[in-house]
Amino acid sequence: DPETNDLIIPDLGTGKILRVHPDTGVISTLAENIVACIALTIGPDKQIYIPALSGVVYRVSLDGSKVEKLAQLPPGLDNVAMTKDGRLLVTSYWDATIFEVATDGSGKFKQLFPAGPNQPLGIVVKKGTVFVADAIMIRTAENGKYNQTKLNAWATHGMPLPLSLINGPEDQLFWTDCVHGAVAIGNPASGEFKPVAGDLNRPVAAIMSNDGAKLFVAEYGAGQITTVSLTDGAKTVLTKDLEGPIGLAIIDGALYVAESKLGRISKVDPSSGKKEVFV
Repeated sequence: DPETNDLIIPDLGTGKILRVHPDTGVISTLAENIVACIALTIGPDKQIYIPALSGVVYRVSLDGSKVEKLAQLPPGLDNVAMTKDGRLLVTSYWDATIFEVATDGSGKFKQLFPAGPNQPLGIVVKKGTVFVADAIMIRTAENGKYNQTKLNAWATHGMPLPLSLINGPEDQLFWTDCVHGAVAIGNPASGEFKPVAGDLNRPVAAIMSNDGAKLFVAEYGAGQITTVSLTDGAKTVLTKDLEGPIGLAIIDGALYVAESKLGRISKVDPSSGKKEVFV
């Protein structure tokens, strides 16, 4: 607060905007029901501007007596800034872009950059369609544009983060989540998904066996390749003592693994786990 020096804080979990005295730590509620409020700034007009994860942008007076919805943007907002001359800028983590929002109450906004993945972490070409994964969702890329599929980790409770992308059976795709130690499979068209395995040590890559019965998973943290049964999820260690396994490929029945710490590629027998340095 430019007048009192109180801290004004969005509480994402409760949807409250809090006022905190910086010396005593006393907390009071300035506004409520700002669902999924994820950031805020105070403009030169001494008004609070708040983006919500849902895409709503709010303006709230410093005393909390007035709360108004300025605009409805696409969901996935994550931060806000305001220039000295009053231009309101809101960032989108989901779509890796910035919006400028009108403050005149018209509800108008404009997108300053093309939308797209915030960090492309995997790519699969399947039946002529290009699929791209980032930390939030799986998208398609076509005619120079990215389009969202229904596999969205932030919109679907419990879905592992798509931090890689692997071809799966029929219309499905696999992905690994090295943050939560999981592997999942899902259908981009329907949004249906299910976990394949958990309790993995930083799984960063995977590949399906030629017979479609199992998945080979590179566990970067454990330095090993783990075989996961696609029938019952059973896990067995195929080979270990790898130096930063980070990428996998199957060629002529042999499994190749990129070891990032030593800058080498090893060749692994997918039946016995016996390995040798390839290059």
